[in-house]
Amino acid sequence: MSDSEVRRFTDCEYYQEGGRNSYYKIIPKDTMGNVAAGYVVVEGPETTPPNAHTDWEQAYLVVGGCGTLVLGGRRHEIETGMIARIPLETEHYVEVAEGKRLEYIYVNRFL
Repeated sequence: MSDSEVRRFTDCEYYQEGGRNSYYKIIPKDTMGNVAAGYVVVEGPETTPPNAHTDWEQAYLVVGGCGTLVLGGRRHEIETGMIARIPLETEHYVEVAEGKRLEYIYVNRFL
């Protein structure tokens, strides 16, 4: 088994999407069929950019901390050990309060 097959999330390709949020491509698109995944770290106070997807379904797996997921205009408190399904074409974003941190893995299933 090579080092590229077993590694820390934070050793994967890094990118940013607004604010101070940290994003890592842990399963890049087109490397595992129609699935992609990333690891996200949000340090409060911060909000991720609002977005909605038309060509993939998404789920968030919360692996650390807490925050608020705004999903289709409804606010949901999320914390370690929770999963959230993001339906197609549904606007969503995450808010993290001052002094808090949220870590989650997003999983995309491309249609």
